[in-house]
Amino acid sequence: MKIVFPSIITFLLLFSAAHTSAQNASPSLFETGVKLTEAKKFKEAAEVFSQAVAKNPSDSVSYRYLSWCEIELAQYDKAAESARKAIAIDPGEYIAYNNLGWAAVMLGQLDEAVGDLKTSIKINSSYAIAHNNLGYAYLKQNRDDEAMQELKISIELDPNDKRPHSSLASVYIRSGKYRDAATELETLTRIDPTSAQSFSDLGFAYLNLGEQGKAVIALQQAVMLDPKNVDYLRHLGTAQTLAGKREDAIATYRQLLLQKPKDYDGLMALAINLSVTGRFDDAIISAKTALEVKPNAEKTVYFIALNYIDKGDKETAASYLPRLKELDEDLAKKLEKALGTQPANQKP
Repeated sequence: MKIVFPSIITFLLLFSAAHTSAQNASPSLFETGVKLTEAKKFKEAAEVFSQAVAKNPSDSVSYRYLSWCEIELAQYDKAAESARKAIAIDPGEYIAYNNLGWAAVMLGQLDEAVGDLKTSIKINSSYAIAHNNLGYAYLKQNRDDEAMQELKISIELDPNDKRPHSSLASVYIRSGKYRDAATELETLTRIDPTSAQSFSDLGFAYLNLGEQGKAVIALQQAVMLDPKNVDYLRHLGTAQTLAGKREDAIATYRQLLLQKPKDYDGLMALAINLSVTGRFDDAIISAKTALEVKPNAEKTVYFIALNYIDKGDKETAASYLPRLKELDEDLAKKLEKALGTQPANQKP
């Protein structure tokens, strides 16, 4: 059988077509940068987009992506510069205006931020992120009514974005609107049931509404998600105490003190709960440890003395009287009264 070889021209054409096909199959710098951004590899993405704009300085979209990456890398001055370059190329780049505004927020340049974010919204009023960011900028300026307006618009446009719910809850809490705050935070915990901070904030809102039982449940969830967070443990202990769950509170404060053994507030909260449940010796030990942290805490000295009285040891309680007189004369008089040593003509 005779083998027929293709002519040299045919061979070269085939090689050329294969080479062209391979070139078309390889991703562009822009595509590579986008994939890296989606994978949250912002440092690598920024390097790729820097190459892209160096290769094509009129590419506004790559400049916009570069500014986003620089924001994620906390390089806010660079992000602002990249966003401005994108806008100079394409004045309709509403996302670049948003990036410029957010960089200004992070740099503390709130007036500039508000202007840039308003421009972003003017170009595209349905861009939810810009409404959220403008709301946050207003929040930082204590312009609560305007903040609420923008954050509500953002939620209407994108109900599943966590950020406007969180910011709106912050505005409500600051305004004392705890019911509205709880509503936002309930929504937020449904959107993201892994956010310990959201559950902690929800517990705080419930506490201010006097709903201690709900507060305990929310704060237990926060602690379950982040068991080493001292603040969450402290808030949970407070909620359990207010709900009358003294034993649970004692367990929570002991857990807190495993994380932070010299936490004054935790030591005193534990001491109070121990005292209320009649464990005066343990209460005294915890309060004495607190006193080592704050040696001039007059209320702690008074507390220790009262617990000695409660356990029937007035002699030891009286030994704290000279120290208390140096720290707080009014508390010293109260202790004298508790000891039964206050002079008859002395007013309580």
